[in-house]
Amino acid sequence: MASITDITSPGLNTDSGSDERELFLKKYGGEVAESYKESLVVMPRVRNRVLRGGKSATFGAVGNATAGYHLRGTRFDEDAQLQTIEFGERVISLDRPMFHSTFIDEWEELVNHFDVRGPITRSQGHALGKLTEGNLMRLLAKGGDATSGAVADQPGGNDMVYLNADTNGADYVQALEDQVQYWDENDVPQEGRFCCVPPAQYRLLVDQTDFHSIDLGNSGNGSLKQGSIGMIRGVTILKSNLVPQDDTSGDAAPDYATNGKVNDYRVDCADCIGVFGTPRALGVVSLMGVKIETQKDILLGGTIFKASKAIGAGILRESDCGVLRTVAI
Repeated sequence: MASITDITSPGLNTDSGSDERELFLKKYGGEVAESYKESLVVMPRVRNRVLRGGKSATFGAVGNATAGYHLRGTRFDEDAQLQTIEFGERVISLDRPMFHSTFIDEWEELVNHFDVRGPITRSQGHALGKLTEGNLMRLLAKGGDATSGAVADQPGGNDMVYLNADTNGADYVQALEDQVQYWDENDVPQEGRFCCVPPAQYRLLVDQTDFHSIDLGNSGNGSLKQGSIGMIRGVTILKSNLVPQDDTSGDAAPDYATNGKVNDYRVDCADCIGVFGTPRALGVVSLMGVKIETQKDILLGGTIFKASKAIGAGILRESDCGVLRTVAI
């Protein structure tokens, strides 16, 4: 029997190439990037900068100013009335690329009765997203622990301890109100305030119906039926199981050569049950989007799939950060 030459290849882009896996790769890459974005909670809510080259970005820090009155019939005294406004900067560098890689055996994929690559692509995207979000939430907690800002007259963050807030929704709401008060007293803009809450404490807040229940006519700010919350005291409530609850303060210091980190994400979050932030709290620098690479190995009889992301993050304004704990550190 003669060989068949008219073969339909679903992975071949017949307009532009001869690689019979080209379209498969794009589908795979798109699914990884989409699942990565789905995992992001904090990153879309803070300052982001994409680098077109270089290893770091500089974010300016400006201190506070105080105004006075000019009196009738008096000359402006430049020696006595000129004020100095403090300036500083925060430099955020790229860490080494984070990545996830796996190998899929070609024969096992073919004989499997369910889709193999789909779940793997979603898992890879979520793995990168979890590492990204974990670092950002640790920075919010670290900023909350700080006692001063980037320049001399900027305040530090807000470190709150509520012994029963992990099991008492009313106490958690009180902590939210204290954070709002702290922000207001330090002239932090109201726009974009958010709080990341673990699922167990989020459920407690759902039961605090005075603040959010659409079922009670509160303007659609959450729903008991859907188990969702919108805002409390102007703060967007975000449920996340990535709120750090471990102590990394004793981990090895950032070292580009040994652990790939330039920025310091170490902080004690062993008893943390919530982190707070605003768009000014953190800065994130990225060199590229999610990078997708595949390599077929005929000797191994399968394909290596690798997803990576080059990113780095740091604190911009400690006054915009907050952390809620059940035990003081």
